[in-house]
Amino acid sequence: MKSRIDGNEFKLTHELIFHNKKVQKIKLLGKNSLYVFYVTKPKGEILISPIDSNIETIKTLNVKQ
Repeated sequence: MKSRIDGNEFKLTHELIFHNKKVQKIKLLGKNSLYVFYVTKPKGEILISPIDSNIETIKTLNVKQ
């Protein structure tokens, strides 16, 4: 996965909708009860966001494999 992130060769699989109504398309790397771990394009930065009081919805995008 690291080489795909470094080469920007990954598909966006989910959409995060934050409580402030900001929408971000992401590649979901994982999540637990407290945090969402994801990567964005074009920078390929790995980000961690708290779910509580931050993320309103996590939607799955229709991605063809």
